[in-house]
Amino acid sequence: MSFERGDGRPIRFWGVGSSALKRFPADMGSHARFLAKRGVNMVRIHVSLPARGAGAGINDADPVKIERIQRFVATLKSEGIYTTLSPYWPHAEFLGRKDMAWSLEGYADPERDLWGLLFFNPTLQEAYKSWMRALLMAPSPYGLPLKDEPALAVIQLQNEDSLFFGTLDKVAAPQRARLERLFGRWLIQRYGSAAGALEAWGQRPRAGDSPAKSKMTVAPIFALAKEAQPADDLRLVDETRFLAELQHDFYREMTSYLREELGCRQLINAGNWKTASPERLDDLERWTYTAADVIARNRYAGSEHHGPNRGYRIDAGHVFADRSVLLDPGFLPLSVRQPVGHPFIVTESSWTDPNRYQAEGPLLVNAFGSLVGLDGFYWFDMRSVGWMEDPRRLQWKVGTSYALHKWSVATPQALGQFPANALAFRRGDVATATRPVVYERRSLRSLWQRRPSLLPETASFDPNREAVAQTRASPVRPVDPHAFLVGPVWVGFGEADERIQIVDIDAYVDPERRRVRSVTGQISWDYGEGVMTVDAPRFQAVSGFLSRGGGRYQLSTLGVESDDHYAAIAAVSLDDQPLVEADRILIQLGTSARPTGWSTRPGRVKTKDGREVVGYEIVETGGPPLRVEALNASISLVNASIREAWVLDPNGYAVAPLDVERSGETLRVRLPDDALYVLLD
Repeated sequence: MSFERGDGRPIRFWGVGSSALKRFPADMGSHARFLAKRGVNMVRIHVSLPARGAGAGINDADPVKIERIQRFVATLKSEGIYTTLSPYWPHAEFLGRKDMAWSLEGYADPERDLWGLLFFNPTLQEAYKSWMRALLMAPSPYGLPLKDEPALAVIQLQNEDSLFFGTLDKVAAPQRARLERLFGRWLIQRYGSAAGALEAWGQRPRAGDSPAKSKMTVAPIFALAKEAQPADDLRLVDETRFLAELQHDFYREMTSYLREELGCRQLINAGNWKTASPERLDDLERWTYTAADVIARNRYAGSEHHGPNRGYRIDAGHVFADRSVLLDPGFLPLSVRQPVGHPFIVTESSWTDPNRYQAEGPLLVNAFGSLVGLDGFYWFDMRSVGWMEDPRRLQWKVGTSYALHKWSVATPQALGQFPANALAFRRGDVATATRPVVYERRSLRSLWQRRPSLLPETASFDPNREAVAQTRASPVRPVDPHAFLVGPVWVGFGEADERIQIVDIDAYVDPERRRVRSVTGQISWDYGEGVMTVDAPRFQAVSGFLSRGGGRYQLSTLGVESDDHYAAIAAVSLDDQPLVEADRILIQLGTSARPTGWSTRPGRVKTKDGREVVGYEIVETGGPPLRVEALNASISLVNASIREAWVLDPNGYAVAPLDVERSGETLRVRLPDDALYVLLD
């Protein structure tokens, strides 16, 4: 359930999604050095491989893209960074089918998304194989062919598609008919004929069924997402099994193709998506991924944000309400069920704008990613070579201001919080639980029957998919959902069902005081006040609403005093020693940031569940530079060897000394109000 290097040592990945594939070679190099310096050791390339332009055939790959991928992989490798390749997303814009000689029945409109087709359309599957062959087998002017390149660590077969999400219902009629014929053939193998299946189910044909032609309809996805009904459940059990085996077999076939036919040596991830029902379908989805090596999930934290085009931009006139995960633990992106026997990675995530409370994100990922044994986390998205100097999207003017980027992490409150957390996460400073707190074994039959899981994940944040149905997990669960904050939650797939709650969750959760602590004892979370502390020998931190939580926090080595409304303060050893003995320590500081000229007025925001909350209407989005809220804090540290303190600039270079007060083995430092980093040595 983890990654190892070739020499047997464990390795974790602190990653980003990057758009630098389109950059000039010199910019690629600057980008790679910038990321490596901040602790990034994995970059995910999200790319479309088909050739573009009039007359381009469906099997044709873009040679320019191939060369750029080869160059970028080599550039990242030179800075010690691995690559994850994401070569397919069934969104028409990214496949770029305009003016191309594609022949997929029902998809003459080049803007129509190809959701679901890759799992069962042989024409598209052969095209996919052709693209991957062209990319992975091509000689590289920068080194080995990609199939043999160890720096290309992981290949994702596809991004954000599933037969168990609402997009299945968007499949065009001719391709839907193909799927239904495949279902008919599957029923013939199981029952001898489609008519025999109807007899076994004790049902009459549905509208659209053609038993004589072995064409049997597949129900809309909401029918699989809801509680089983005796009147139709036998049929739905078979429909569920058919779709699951179809998806699983696709992943198995493509994994075999890459490994056996092309000779690829990379680890392979099948998919990374959610389903129409976290309770009934998520485990099923993850089971299909076990046909490959690595399990993945895309999962974000975000605020309430509403207005036209809010899925990819922030405009004047939009309304929003800030949300801190520290006050709402249900939105922690790492509350995931990990299938036994496979590494688990989160291939897209961030605390998305316009949320003010983002500085908590990297610390939460470091702390809880370490606790549950997460193997990789990819922040989405690096849209710039280095820092995002201008958040505006200058092609879109709205009134007197411009739309802002929604998905960039190249900011002080996100990327600025990488160095200490990336080092601690990769090094394993925060302890991983030695066993799961909940372990649920599930038979495949229970998956086909869509029985609810013991502890489902919550429905996830996604402003671009809210029009596609996703049922909410029931508020009443057999296991306290705070279990995700106590330690790992595992699921295994086998012959029999077995539900095991290994740890007494109540011993770690105080619902009256709204507090929870990890099974390791290193993480304490007061979600009533919105403050979390991490206390490990080489890494200690406090994050959240510091003044609200009392303003004074004493950990085993680090003490923090602050009357700030919201901040994140962390200390990490730079020489692998415990903080109490370290000769060099990085202090990392985070608050909130807004563009210059950003202005709002009070407003009311309606949440997904129909409630209205206090929020803001954006009057002006502003522009560069980002203005970071001043910090008002001091620290104490039990350490006899530290003598000096230096303020560092945002790129880690010393710019000015800081006064240090010492009393015995304890030193005290008044932190600067305008810096991200302080070096103690």
